[in-house]
Amino acid sequence: MASHSAKSGAHQNFYADYVIQYCYANADPSRSSEELELLLRKLWEVGLQAEVRPGEDSNLLVFVRASRKKSLQRAIYQSRIRDWLHGVRSSEPEDESSAEPQTESERLRIINHMITLPREDGGAGITPKHGHWKNVTAVFPLHDEEKNKEYLTDWSKKTFLSEGDLDQIRDMFGESVGFYFAFLQSYFRFLLFPAAFGFSCWLLLGSFSTIYTIVNCLWGIVFIEYWKRQEEDLSCRWQTKGVSAVRHKRKQFMSEREVQDNITGEIKGVFPATTRFKRQLLQVPFALVSTVALGAIIATCFAIEIFISEIYTGPLKSYLVFIPTILLSALIPTMSGVLVSVATRLNDYENYETQTAYDTALTQKIFVINFITSYLPIFLTAFVYIPFASLIVPYLDVFHLTVRPFVSKEDATTARATFAINPDRLRKQVIYFTVTAQLVGFAMETIVPYAK
Repeated sequence: MASHSAKSGAHQNFYADYVIQYCYANADPSRSSEELELLLRKLWEVGLQAEVRPGEDSNLLVFVRASRKKSLQRAIYQSRIRDWLHGVRSSEPEDESSAEPQTESERLRIINHMITLPREDGGAGITPKHGHWKNVTAVFPLHDEEKNKEYLTDWSKKTFLSEGDLDQIRDMFGESVGFYFAFLQSYFRFLLFPAAFGFSCWLLLGSFSTIYTIVNCLWGIVFIEYWKRQEEDLSCRWQTKGVSAVRHKRKQFMSEREVQDNITGEIKGVFPATTRFKRQLLQVPFALVSTVALGAIIATCFAIEIFISEIYTGPLKSYLVFIPTILLSALIPTMSGVLVSVATRLNDYENYETQTAYDTALTQKIFVINFITSYLPIFLTAFVYIPFASLIVPYLDVFHLTVRPFVSKEDATTARATFAINPDRLRKQVIYFTVTAQLVGFAMETIVPYAK
């Protein structure tokens, strides 16, 4: 029997389930009307009712809902049959006439399939920003405001979510969001040990403790193994084990040749793995270029910071020390955005067949960029500044040539002669990344959206 949220979901947001955003800014007026008419007809053919309303900035909003019960039941039955054939479901699904969505997330997922899947799979084949649907900019479900307020009121009073709360998240927002909250909760609980142990080491063992390093590495291994077990348990409880086998082909996939399946006799487009591997090798120079580009920016700002804080003795020193921070704040996000754009184009060039494979490859590339951006300053401090600062500082005379009108040669020589390596810089940077950056991230994710 369908859950209460699944039954009541259609009665929220003026009975609309999904919104399709159609932009006609760059489209020919006569052609855009034909495209919109085709869009509505495709939705009606799969059993979806649509209503058009004007939006902002040359956009039309197409409100979509599942109006025909039989069409929704057919789509649910087909989806469960696919899951059963791929081993996701352990038992054969019930008859089509009795198929009902068990959760709100399942109902929305099925409606999304009805909109986006190709016609041969029972969908309308509407793929945003691709092919015939280039003017369709987005397809998204609507929030259930009443349920959101209810959940926020309930969960904000708890330190940890129960299994029932995680089940509610999964039922309302889907398995991927449920796994996200389950992971964060497990991670938060495990962080209590290194926090307490690290504080004890700080009191008893001092800075740069070998014991703390070893225990921290072992803690990371234990946590990963623990989460793998938790993930397996949740997969069995939510019936998602093996769901990765159910993959739909990307519309952007370009096959090199077509072959016939020996079992089903179906003609399928294939792309040779060796060709994709050759294209994937471009990730190596991409990673090197990313490291050099971001490293050059960080190292330059780092050198300016060392010079101003430890060599420069001229006027306005208390204000000039903020220059490296301003440069990093302005240049790093811009450079990261450019590199992410290049990584996306490289990912498109690698021509992945399924959306899952595409997302995984793109995540790996973005991880490399974020890793370099986040931890390269610490590596420079630990492995360049502390061991080799006494050798590098004499080469900072290039900055002295720039500020010569404000600093005498005698003062600069004296500053270099009295220069001493400051290992406390590494501690301050680690504190920034472990404390200050977390607070900034919390403010950007929680306070800023709430204020907006």
